[in-house]
Amino acid sequence: MTLLEALVVVAITAMIGAIGWPAMHAGEAARALRSQSAALVADLKRAHAAAVHLDRPISLAADADGGGWRWDGGALRVDPAIRVHADPVGPVVFYPDGSASGSVLTIGTVRHPVRLTVDGPTGTIVASSR
Repeated sequence: MTLLEALVVVAITAMIGAIGWPAMHAGEAARALRSQSAALVADLKRAHAAAVHLDRPISLAADADGGGWRWDGGALRVDPAIRVHADPVGPVVFYPDGSASGSVLTIGTVRHPVRLTVDGPTGTIVASSR
């Protein structure tokens, strides 16, 4: 193998790496969003079950800075690229009868939001993405 052939191989390898790197990074971001939205759904379901089981209201609220959420069962900070907010602003309250205050929590990025709707009368959580 000559020096010229080796340089061509290095150049081709560099181009393939430059093309593949953004795709690999996008896959990691998508996995992080799926993981953290699943964690939020799990905490919402645990808060709902705890309200019924403990026979008292349980609240879950997005942090004011959008960097996570907290409830009586714990707290979680999300990846810095992912934000969490509630509409209306304030905690989602689950009641002992299984109902909830109702809210829409959005987790994700501006381009890839996941909406989690908490139904007031039933306390059920429905996820939808744009």
